[in-house]
This record gives sequence, C-alpha cells and structure tokens, in this order.
Amino acid sequence: PEDATDAASVSWTSSASNYVTVSSTGAVSLTAAGKLKSTNVAVITCTVTNADGSTVSKSITITIAR
Repeated sequence: PEDATDAASVSWTSSASNYVTVSSTGAVSLTAAGKLKSTNVAVITCTVTNADGSTVSKSITITIAR
C-alpha cells in the first residue's frame, strides 16, 4: 500500500483460498478446484507491518474467468 512507511513485513491473503491463492510475493494462482470453475472472484489483501508496529492494508477484488 502507498501509505506504508517502513515495511518490516508484508503478507498477502485471499478471501477464496480454496479457489484462488496468493504467494508471499503477491503472485495470484488458481487451485485445482479453481481451475474447474468458469469464473473465480476473490478479494486479495496486502498487509504491511511497519517497523514501528503499525499496520497498513489494501484490498482489491479480482475476477478470473476462462
């Protein structure tokens, strides 16, 4: 997120991890179950923990269709 000041750690999550996963570097992938669906929707969230312990998060909704 643009308002992170001094990142000590970064984590990524997916709201639909049974179908859409996100790696520790932010790369998004479909799981085997997700590949069976014609459309997958997930909210991907990046959370930065700054060196002072404060956190900043940013979420986006993605749709993967085939």
